[in-house]
Amino acid sequence: MRKLIIIGLLATLAWGCQQKTEKQVPTTEPEKPKHEHVSIDEASQELSLNNGDKWLVNEEMRPFVQKGSDLLTDFDKESNKDPKALASLLTEQNDQIVKSCTMTGKGHEELHKWLLPHMELVKSLGNSTDSVETANLIGQLQQSYSLYNQYFK
Repeated sequence: MRKLIIIGLLATLAWGCQQKTEKQVPTTEPEKPKHEHVSIDEASQELSLNNGDKWLVNEEMRPFVQKGSDLLTDFDKESNKDPKALASLLTEQNDQIVKSCTMTGKGHEELHKWLLPHMELVKSLGNSTDSVETANLIGQLQQSYSLYNQYFK
């Protein structure tokens, strides 16, 4: 009888340990990014105007968008171009855009449709090691600022 009780306790203990081990192992899928990458072409198809008008961007954000656009224009004029330095400067402007955003509602959602792909382009530019890819990314960033001007004021 004593052996039966000991075997029962050991079985219970083993089963309990197994249950704890299984609970400790993560069973959830890896966390998905909150925002999916959207190309500039996709963003232009998704963006919409505010009943035919451009969306109004809060005044605090506008200088940072303009400075980013100016940095890109100046980069095109430089003879000694450093795309990684440009990406760093554009990232600073993007960070300021995000920090100064007080927009809400549909206009805010539409701005994100532009901003998130734009930020991905800047990130890609900072990681680019190929001159052809870099030139392509510069062109896409120019299109991105143009797209911003089509939908926002």
